[in-house]
Amino acid sequence: MEDLLKHCSPAQVSKMYPAISHRYRRYSDLLLILLLATFLWFLSKRATTCLFDTTESSTEGTDEKGNTASISTLSAELDECVKCPPCLQHIHSQCLVRNESRVRKHKDCTRNGKGPLCSRSVWECPDTGVFFTHPSLSSTELDSMYRNEYQGQGVLSLNHSRITAQFNFIHSHVLSNKAYDFGRNLRVLEIGCANAYLLRRLAPWSSDITCFEPSTNLASAAAKDEIMKGTNTSNLSITVHSMNWDEDRVAPESVDLFISSHVLEHVPDLCNFFTQLYGKIRPGGVIFSEVPNHTLDYVKTTFGGQFHVTLFNARGWILMMESVGFELMVIETVGVEERTMPNGHHIRAIFTKPGHPLQLSNYAKWGGISCPDC
Repeated sequence: MEDLLKHCSPAQVSKMYPAISHRYRRYSDLLLILLLATFLWFLSKRATTCLFDTTESSTEGTDEKGNTASISTLSAELDECVKCPPCLQHIHSQCLVRNESRVRKHKDCTRNGKGPLCSRSVWECPDTGVFFTHPSLSSTELDSMYRNEYQGQGVLSLNHSRITAQFNFIHSHVLSNKAYDFGRNLRVLEIGCANAYLLRRLAPWSSDITCFEPSTNLASAAAKDEIMKGTNTSNLSITVHSMNWDEDRVAPESVDLFISSHVLEHVPDLCNFFTQLYGKIRPGGVIFSEVPNHTLDYVKTTFGGQFHVTLFNARGWILMMESVGFELMVIETVGVEERTMPNGHHIRAIFTKPGHPLQLSNYAKWGGISCPDC
């Protein structure tokens, strides 16, 4: 090229350089396009391989809400048909739309990322006010979590404002309600009885108390001698099971009053539990419970407590209870200092199990509700 240019005039050289430069630019542009296309092809092929190869469970990605998860897990969730809890499928029976109903990853990821809830997400059942954890926890996982990791028990006492308010609520609507005829022979069942303070307050009205408490330390605190401090009689029968709920340990239609305080939100399959509980409550029996009031904003942001896996607001709670046959007697939401207030932090309610037809025809009052036309 240099020899050629030596024999050219300046005017000829100036004419040649644009042509040479243009030719080299064409070649470099083509090369750049080829390299870019090769790079994009490589990326798309690798993404496809990672997404559908379930063996690469360690490969991490980010879902549409910014949560880190394995690519294979995200792929499995995309293909899965997630549905509302069974007792709510009469309201919404279709597969849930992931981008609309999946609220967040569960916050209680323990054991350095290997705990049972690390692979779970919280979903919303549309039009119900119920949020649930999916996939559901197994009984083995649940037992291990509460025996080895649970640290969410509130610090209460016999005269704590919550215990007092709950007892007064039960006393007002059940114990002193003439629509009931329990007298002082209540057969009481509680799950998650912890220190058994509420059971101690109810002991004078009871003839039989059964308690399920999975935490070994708390089950010891709820032992017979602790509950007996609430009564002067020695005829009270007390059974404390150091375990989660087991329906086989409670006879059918043997319970007058079921109580639970901030426990139901820890139950993975509430539909199944309420169905089992319905069979244990005698016709006309009573269910008292208190739970946190979970709204969508609360679940997205605050999401307090530990190991809460089934979350609901007042509407959701009523829908789930009524779906298995219980009927609402009274419900309220409470805030600070146990004061009743709209959309309070906690929901407190009493439900009843309707009596058999024979009972309804023979008695003017049942299930805590007066029958003025009888």
